[in-house]
Amino acid sequence: KEVKQALDDSRAVVIMNAHCIVTMANQAAHEMFGYSKNELRGKNVNMLIPAPFSEHHDMYVRNYINTGKDTILNKCTEFVALHRERYVFAVLLTVVKISGIGEDTMFMGTIEARPAEPDTAKAWVL
Repeated sequence: KEVKQALDDSRAVVIMNAHCIVTMANQAAHEMFGYSKNELRGKNVNMLIPAPFSEHHDMYVRNYINTGKDTILNKCTEFVALHRERYVFAVLLTVVKISGIGEDTMFMGTIEARPAEPDTAKAWVL
């Protein structure tokens, strides 16, 4: 139900497995990140996350799979994303677990671009 609702929405939606591999991304996600249709499928979701965050992402997911302790699930978080043209932009990110246990876990991220605030600079710190 959550997946269908998100897909009907105008937000970007990315679904990944427990190994951080994108299994599905909607058209809004491809447009937001600058990729062609199906170009994200089969790739590590880290291609959408700038360093240094991307360097730690797989470890965070692995830690969740092994311990069940999460830090980001079911919360709307202001974050930073990486466009194909290598520039970063602010987003609101919500990640939910949609199915599975352990290695069969699937996650869905919904992403909304945040408009730039005039005369404001932002820094994201790990």
